[in-house]
Formats: sequence, structure tokens, C-alpha cells
Amino acid sequence: MYGSIRRWFERDHRPVFGAVLVTVVWRKSSYSGGADDEQCIELGRLASSIGLRDSKSPASGHLSLSEVEFGGLVESIKRAQGLSG
Repeated sequence: MYGSIRRWFERDHRPVFGAVLVTVVWRKSSYSGGADDEQCIELGRLASSIGLRDSKSPASGHLSLSEVEFGGLVESIKRAQGLSG
């Protein structure tokens, strides 16, 4: 069910492992309205989950979701917007 979402995310959001630290590459959606967009999140591939954070306040922390939880969130958003098939 979430395979295509997972493949897309894994292709573009692989963690970069260092000697001790994991560097997370945070990405903002291409659908974002740009610098003035007040409702934008960033996604980052964490060691064992997917991180979501507020792009306007990245130092405030992040929400960690499993792949299944993230897929469920995406599906819920699609349904709420009438985009789900």
C-alpha cells in the first residue's frame, strides 16, 4: 500500500552515516510556496523513522513517524483533500 511512497522517500532521503553522528538532510516540498509560505514542513530520513519539522522553526525539534505512520498520514491528507482513489 505504501510501497510507492516508501520507494520515493528512500530514493531521495537516505541518511548519511558518519563515525558517530547521523547527518539528516531535510527537504522542503517542491509544492511549497517559497520563502513566504507560512504552512510548510520539511521531511528528513532518520536512522529508523521519518522526521517532520516546521520549516520556519527547525530548531524547535521534529516529529518522528514510522514508515507506516507516515504513509497513513499521507493517505489521510489525500482523503481530506479528495485526492485519494
